[in-house]
Amino acid sequence: MPLNDLVANCWALLTLWQFSVRKWRCPANAIGSAFSEQTNSFSQSKNTMSAVNFSHVALNCRNMAAVEAFYTTHFGFRRARLIDLGGDGQILFLKSGSVYLELFQAAETSSVEPPQNDGPSTPGVRHLAFQVADIDAKLAEMGAAAEVTLGPLAFDDFIPGWKTVWVRDPEGMIVEISQGFVDQGDVPPMPAVATPAATASAATI
Repeated sequence: MPLNDLVANCWALLTLWQFSVRKWRCPANAIGSAFSEQTNSFSQSKNTMSAVNFSHVALNCRNMAAVEAFYTTHFGFRRARLIDLGGDGQILFLKSGSVYLELFQAAETSSVEPPQNDGPSTPGVRHLAFQVADIDAKLAEMGAAAEVTLGPLAFDDFIPGWKTVWVRDPEGMIVEISQGFVDQGDVPPMPAVATPAATASAATI
């Protein structure tokens, strides 16, 4: 075979080989990259939780107007949404910052005695709570609307300057008003919680 033809054939084979490498290498890299991204995404999904924000507390009210006036006048809430259910039915959302109170008209009266002190000790909600700069000034500002059920009490043994008083809202809900609370810098980690399956297994041993 003439030398020129041999060189031409070799050049053609080299070009074909380079094309094949480029053709098959890219999908392999793409598949590897996609697999890596999926693995990382799966790993992150196991270790992170989707964003969650506290939304609201719902209150059943005998007198929604009185409850609305109490929280808007003394605790900075404002109307955020009124939902008309037809007839006399309404749902009212009050908002302060990013937190809402959702007010419903109570369907019936309660046979439970109004809570005392800082709230009931049975399972469920104990009280609502708000932070202020000076609880004495807040009580003076509220006047007769501040029906004190407990306190003011000082908790300087736990946090210097921490002081709290509890009052009753128009429906009897206990409301805590506190000053001086700060987070703990070295709070212990949450203890391990046994799963229902583990608890059941332990009970059969």
